Amino acid sequence: MLGLLVACGGTQAKTTINTQQDYETTVSQIIDEVIEVFKADGINCQLVNSDLKSINKSQKLAAAKDWASKNPDAKATAKQKIAARRAELDKAAEPAIRQCGMETETVLGSLTQQSPQ
Repeated sequence: MLGLLVACGGTQAKTTINTQQDYETTVSQIIDEVIEVFKADGINCQLVNSDLKSINKSQKLAAAKDWASKNPDAKATAKQKIAARRAELDKAAEPAIRQCGMETETVLGSLTQQSPQ
């Protein structure tokens, strides 16, 4: 999963995850960023895909993945957080996915560790 708002450009602040709470906060921030990309970019496919790919390459997401690789319970936590926000995420993403198709759905799926529907 775990994505979100590097699209603004500039230098990213280093994300340091030292505790489960840090991890949970980071995952929530990534989810917020993904939702914001869909809300801000609308159905501009190029912008949506670019911003989602930026999140996918972000230092924040890398830190979350690193923490998850060392803490077996972390992936379940991320899945729970995504599931809890799934309706909001789907609602925000629906117009872009309808307009942009499989590429956007695939990038979103890579952020949420789910296959496209």
